[in-house]
Amino acid sequence: MDGQDMAVAAKDEVWMAEVGEYGGWQLSRWDGSNWKEVRKPGGDPRSLERVAASGAGQIWAIQAGHDETQAIRWEGSRWSVHPLPQVAVPAPSPTTAECISTGWPRFSIEAMAVPTPDDAWAVGSVLVEKPGACMHYMAKEGVVLHWEGGEWRRVERQLTGTALTVARADTAGGVWIAANPVQGRRPYLLHVRDGRWTEHPLPEGPTEIMDIAPVPGTTRVWVYTRRGSGVSQIYEFA
Repeated sequence: MDGQDMAVAAKDEVWMAEVGEYGGWQLSRWDGSNWKEVRKPGGDPRSLERVAASGAGQIWAIQAGHDETQAIRWEGSRWSVHPLPQVAVPAPSPTTAECISTGWPRFSIEAMAVPTPDDAWAVGSVLVEKPGACMHYMAKEGVVLHWEGGEWRRVERQLTGTALTVARADTAGGVWIAANPVQGRRPYLLHVRDGRWTEHPLPEGPTEIMDIAPVPGTTRVWVYTRRGSGVSQIYEFA
């Protein structure tokens, strides 16, 4: 099994999603002394791709299948299933025979963040093939989904040509999101709290945000970036 995602819910509670080499998935929970497998929703073959936590026993995860992606929530002893909004994707473009099975275009959820038990976020992108490039993709638009009031809704924001790749909750009830435009502008951070959105562009140089780490108890955030194919840079926002 290969690690797919991990969430720390409490000091002695860690959740890890793993995917098998030939399909199938497993979710394990660390209870302070041992890893134990947590059963999945009855017989569901979809892979578990993202997992996030707001506190002890407060777990959300994303299950992806060929036809549908859904959110699941741990209710202490069982999973509840919650449908996600349909995200429209463009029709496939003419392609060569060897590229037919690549799966593009499609909507892919890349990250989750859960500031509180009743406030969850999932971000991702509508992916399309790069012109003339088999097995390579680019973001047509970024997509933000929000759980509030007992259902998942799509947040309407203009994110054309932008890949949303990371989401992290801070301790003030907000969420930081990494926005990586395909071209035309620098990478930037999105922050949302209490319905208010702000943008924080990075300095000249980085071409992609790789990860975000909010500092607990503060308004500071560390940002790990990459420039080109191999140069890493780290920034602190305060």
